[in-house]
Amino acid sequence: MEWLTSFLSPTFAPKESEVPKQDDEQTQDSDFWPDEGNTPTIAEAGPSTKIPLAVPFPQVSRWDNALRSTPATTVQQVATNSQPPVDDRPITGPFALMSQATQLMKSATLKIGLLEDGKAQEDKDETPRATIERLKRENEKAKRDLADNVAASQRVQVDFDTYRTCTEQKLLTVKDDLRLAEAQYNQIQQELLVAKEEIQRAEAQHERTRNSLKERTKELRSANLFLSQADSLSSADIIAMVNTLNAEILQGAAVLADSLEYARGGPTPTAEAVGATQMLIGEDLVQALLAQRDQEEFDPTVVQLALQVCLVHCCNSVIETWTIREDAAFKEVYTSIYRQEKQAIAGRWRSITQRHAPKAGSPVNWFAQCTMGVLLLAGWSPGDSKVLPGRFQNRLVIIGTQAQRLRTAIGEVISMDIKPYIYPSGASFNPMNMEDTYRETADETKVGQRIAGSTELVYAAIFKDEQFFVRDPNRRKIENQKVIPSFKNIYHPGQKFEA
Repeated sequence: MEWLTSFLSPTFAPKESEVPKQDDEQTQDSDFWPDEGNTPTIAEAGPSTKIPLAVPFPQVSRWDNALRSTPATTVQQVATNSQPPVDDRPITGPFALMSQATQLMKSATLKIGLLEDGKAQEDKDETPRATIERLKRENEKAKRDLADNVAASQRVQVDFDTYRTCTEQKLLTVKDDLRLAEAQYNQIQQELLVAKEEIQRAEAQHERTRNSLKERTKELRSANLFLSQADSLSSADIIAMVNTLNAEILQGAAVLADSLEYARGGPTPTAEAVGATQMLIGEDLVQALLAQRDQEEFDPTVVQLALQVCLVHCCNSVIETWTIREDAAFKEVYTSIYRQEKQAIAGRWRSITQRHAPKAGSPVNWFAQCTMGVLLLAGWSPGDSKVLPGRFQNRLVIIGTQAQRLRTAIGEVISMDIKPYIYPSGASFNPMNMEDTYRETADETKVGQRIAGSTELVYAAIFKDEQFFVRDPNRRKIENQKVIPSFKNIYHPGQKFEA
């Protein structure tokens, strides 16, 4: 920018060393301007384009001639339109230099525009020979460009042929791979169909096996019911329930015998009533009850013993009975099964039959009828109600409920048969398996004496091969029977109950 500023400055005076030495040929236009068409204009020049502005002084005269040949109106118009108004105010300091530089740049822009206009006018004045030469050069250049384009086109064609060949090879390879993949796909489809058929056959076989397994499971479950000997209750549980029932019988008989009032010399019971009561408690107790009706001193102990024997007999019937109506038929069938089958099968059949057999109703009414028969023989007068008082009815309900629970519990035991065992009235006393509950001394009861009846329930545990009747913890074996501990039978000398 310095050389441009110094060139345009009015005080510019080049030194001799700065003026290049040139021949006459260098003064021609071709020495200054480059080839036709390559000289950039102000509009085409970029920031890096060099425009020949600082030219030697010998050529300045030619530009001046060009400027002189330009109409004055054009120069004046360009100067008027291009040159902005100049600020006439004096500027001092650094700003003065900047202002001068700005003015110089504006002047340079104006001069460049004038030079371009002169060059355009010079092109118009070109001679035909120069035009021909220029056209020749352009033709040669076009030929070279055409040859270059043809060569490039050939190279592109070669590349295209090569690419097409490679593409065709790849396409053939892809087609081969596709045919191979289709063949593999068809093979896999066939294998899949075969596998599906095998799966269907396996599922059908599995379904048949599962159904067969269900049937076998049902059969085994049913067979296990007869083969298994596992009991839901132990013998200790059965003994505890029997003891509870015996205690309820004793307490109920004592309360009933002590609470009722008996009339001396009442109406004589009928023979039918005496016979029905005698089947329950035996002849000895019936005669004892009838004997004290006319005595001055009434002994409630005899009534209590008779009530105990009566309730024990009633509970034994409830526990031992299969059903109300067809009891004999069930007993006959079970006896045959027990003799011919194993204990597990017989016990399971008994348990299932008792579970599904028709259930008997509450035995309370029957208990009340039997108890009233005993009391009528003893001299009790029921009055107009002909029923037991409510508090005694409740006692009978408790005893009946305990008897039914014991019946259900015994029916669930399949490893052995537990049967009620009571000694009938008139049996001979045997101290090995009997105990006199009311004896005062050890020698009072003699072997072989008659017994009045059983005041407590006794149960025998019967197995398939042998029969046990447990009596004491030592489990002493007596005639294939053992007595259950604390299970007692009442013995009373027969002469005491004589009429």
